[in-house]
Formats: sequence, C-alpha cells, structure tokens
Amino acid sequence: IGNFSRADISGGTGLNLENHFFVFLDQVSLLPEDPLERLCSDYGAQRDAIYAQDDRHEYMRRRLRTGREWPLPHLESTRKLVARTITLPDVLFESGKAVLQPASGRLLDSICRSLENRQVDSLIIEGHTDNRGSDQLNDTLSKARAMAVWEKIHECRYLQRRTIIVRGWGARKPLADNSSEAGRRKNRRVELIFYTLE
Repeated sequence: IGNFSRADISGGTGLNLENHFFVFLDQVSLLPEDPLERLCSDYGAQRDAIYAQDDRHEYMRRRLRTGREWPLPHLESTRKLVARTITLPDVLFESGKAVLQPASGRLLDSICRSLENRQVDSLIIEGHTDNRGSDQLNDTLSKARAMAVWEKIHECRYLQRRTIIVRGWGARKPLADNSSEAGRRKNRRVELIFYTLE
C-alpha cells in the first residue's frame, strides 16, 4: 500500500481525491506446491500485459495536463477465490485398485449437482496412499485413483469448461500416523479441492 507523491504529505494536498484510494501490491510470488509443476509458456507476456495497466498514473496525467476532473476508472468489487476440500475415503475404491465402487458414482454425482449454483473457477484432484508398498507403486495408485475421480467428475457438464488439475502424491502427504491401521485408512484418500469465486 503506497503513497506515490514526490514529497511527504503532512496536510491537505489541495486535490479533491479524498474519497479515492489506490492500493498496489508489489513483489508477489506464486510458487507451485508441486516442484515439478511448470509455468505456462506465455507467462512473461501475460505478466507484462498486467503490469502495463496503469490506471492511477493515467488519471493523474490527465488531471495535471488539462486541469479538469476526469472520471476515475470503474473498478469491479473485489472477489476472492475460496478453496473448499472434499475428502473421498479409501472405501469408495476397490481394495488396492483404482476402480470406483458403485456408491462412489452416486456421491460424485451429488457433489456435481451441489456445485451448479456456485461459481467454480477450478478444481484440483489429488490422490494419496498410505506408506505400505514401494514409492513407485504408491505414486501410480494415487494418480490412477485421482484420474478415476476425474473421469467421473468430467461427466458433469457444468465442470467441463473449468480448469481441472489431477495429481498423485503417493504417501508423501499423510494426514495421520501410518503405524496404525486407523491412520493408514485415513491416509488412503482422494481430495477434491474446489476453488470458487465469492
């Protein structure tokens, strides 16, 4: 949040702008949670186009050049992305496989219907396993289960035009201690992370 005047302000400025505020956020970094995830190929052009927008300075240039009021740019009300996570337990899959049980199809259909009145921006589907078995086997199983959920979710017409990311974490993100059966059962899951605009 900044003051962009050339000198410190210790009183009135003489400009009739007391009801207008400009907020700038600078040096923001977005880092992917998955270190193997890569930026899109045209990220530089997208960044430059966003940074080229300069509403505040353009307004001041017009005001100083002409000496008259100019309408301020119309700014939409602030909206934010809200993340909601739905966890699908291991019992919705055949044991040790990526095949969905019949009951899971009904559950996923119900989830799709509940999203129709929400403005879904994107969805991340993440598969997880317990630590039994090799890392390679767990990575393959977790990704395959996440893909099985994606195939069912993708049938939902409402979500077909949304960005959906699918990934498998294997046993790298446990929720509980893998030393007990209860903990291992909790760790075997698929998580649906919905980002909605609110």
